[in-house]
Amino acid sequence: MEGGSAMHEYELDDLTHLQRYDRTRLLERAGQHDLRVDAIATAVAQAADRLEPSYAAGSAPLVVLALPAELSGIGRALVSLLSHHFGQPLWLWQPDLPLDSLPRGALFLSALPGSGQGALTQGGPGQGTLVDLTAWISAEHHPAQTFLVLLGLLRRLAGPVDAKIDETTLEALLSFPGSQLWPAHCAPDVPLRDNPAKQLAWHLHERVPLFWGEGPLAGVAVDWALRYQWYAEAMALGASSGEMARMHVMARLPRYWPNTVSLVRLQHGPASPSGSAETLDYIFRRRRFTARVVSAPADLPLPAAMVHLLALGEWVALYAAILANVDPADRVPLQLLEPPGNEI
Repeated sequence: MEGGSAMHEYELDDLTHLQRYDRTRLLERAGQHDLRVDAIATAVAQAADRLEPSYAAGSAPLVVLALPAELSGIGRALVSLLSHHFGQPLWLWQPDLPLDSLPRGALFLSALPGSGQGALTQGGPGQGTLVDLTAWISAEHHPAQTFLVLLGLLRRLAGPVDAKIDETTLEALLSFPGSQLWPAHCAPDVPLRDNPAKQLAWHLHERVPLFWGEGPLAGVAVDWALRYQWYAEAMALGASSGEMARMHVMARLPRYWPNTVSLVRLQHGPASPSGSAETLDYIFRRRRFTARVVSAPADLPLPAAMVHLLALGEWVALYAAILANVDPADRVPLQLLEPPGNEI
């Protein structure tokens, strides 16, 4: 199987083969839910201690989240979830964002490496307060862990929450049974015929996946694409429903999309009443594209559904890496996949 030779689906069930490519045991880590829960609670408590008391009480006028490129999908998901759904102001910092456009006194939560921290403070002293989160947030961590640590910290910054948004608290999210919160039947010892993550990775093998979703799930879809690129060193795209809707007319043009594109829509609960997602599915089926819908359990609230889907995306990307004969721990830098000066 070395040297990029053809992959057979039964090899996803060969544990020896999986261990040969997954030298750092990322597949094992993906299933360590109890350890992850403990790490999340510890990280949130320690990071909260780093905040000034006034911020911890919920008085920060504006929170700006600065994340490395590999975590931009998670950042986008958090901005949509908190700003648009729960009214908590949150900005996602971009390298070209003029810091003098932000209100003075903004709180910068940064997980950027050292050189990125320098770029973040170019606005001059007094622009805001910078809190370094690199001890608890890293692109090397499991995506659901990163999402929950950031969400737990951000909800603390919001101050006391009412019953309407209790579902975003860390305690509420981690109280769900593991069989609901975390994807079931995805571990390496579960055969492909019963394993949804292996099935999806096999379906996408040697195709170009386009992951997409509505609202906060668009950020989750971007995270799926980034991890697919990062782990499997393969092409993948992520989009929101709005971005997909703008492709309506282009979807009808026979040469606009390559035949290798395979669409994967992330969904929570029943389909949107607007029917936009169903319209898109119909158009792409008419163009004979393969399309799948991946749904989180409908009885989970949206934040918990996002955790579920982030964890499932990790499984899929890891199996995709094995299918590509790549050790997912090698993790090609995502900036190399973009033209100079256009880093993601």
